[in-house]
Order: sequence, then C-alpha cells, then structure tokens
Amino acid sequence: MRGSLRKRSIFLAVLMAGITTTLVAQEGNPADRELPAIAPEDWDAIRQSAEKYATAYNAGDAAAIAQLYAENAELVDSDGSSFQGRAAIEREYSAFFESHPEATIRIAVDNVRSLAPGIIVEDGKTETTLGDNTPPIASRYTAVHAKEGESWRPQIIFSSGFFSNTSK
Repeated sequence: MRGSLRKRSIFLAVLMAGITTTLVAQEGNPADRELPAIAPEDWDAIRQSAEKYATAYNAGDAAAIAQLYAENAELVDSDGSSFQGRAAIEREYSAFFESHPEATIRIAVDNVRSLAPGIIVEDGKTETTLGDNTPPIASRYTAVHAKEGESWRPQIIFSSGFFSNTSK
C-alpha cells in the first residue's frame, strides 16, 4: 500500500506541476490573476452537499454517501489509505458502519474557493463520535469538487484526523 500511495503522491505532484505550467503559459503568473468568484448558489450547493453527507452518515447509509461522490472519486483517509471509485468508497463506509453502527458526525465547512472554472476546493472540519464512549474524533478535510452538469461532486477528499476532547 505504501508504494501505491507514494506513486500516487508523485503522480499528483507531477499533475499539479503540469497544471501550474499550463496556467502560467496561458495566463501568466497565477499569483497575478484573479481566481473566478464563487457564485452564491455554488457555495450553497457545497454546503448542502456537506449536509447531505452528514445526514447519510448519521443514518449509517453508505450507499447514499457514495452517491454524493464522482463516479471515479478518490477518498484518502487520515491513515493515508486510498479508496478509488464509488463502489470502493461505499464498501469502506459499509464496513465502518458495521463496526460502528452508532457513529455520528458534525461538519463545519470553513472555506470554499475556486481553483479554476468548474473546480472548487472546500476546506472544513468534522467531529465524529463513534458511540462507544471514546472521545470525539476531530479532523480536518480538503475536498476538490468538479462541476458535473448542474451538480458539484467531490473528485478527491483528503482527511487528516486527530483525537480530541472538543466541547460542543
């Protein structure tokens, strides 16, 4: 798994370098250009997607969670494990809910910004309670969404978790 994760990290670094090079060649220094503004309806769509995720998660509905993702999305959890595609993401959530049937989550979307037309980056925090008297698990996440028709769907989500005794 480590070799696979390392290859994927190298691929993503090369991909981002290629995108940056293309943007510089087309439009000059990216720092000098203004990013597309996020329309209020797009901000609302991202927030609603987070709410739908929390509702499905709190119901233990792995299939509903998976349907929120792009068909070949990738989920990278806080351990660095990667799950590619809706089917793999659904299997992972199903296994998690089988082990933690009382798990609940709260989500706070902290920031949404445009990376390019049709691409939005969402940053936020989650607080997960497993229902087994362990402290809540707080984590940060970054999701890259792409517009598919009229919908914004996560293409890749990175999560970094840590244990915390946060207050509500």
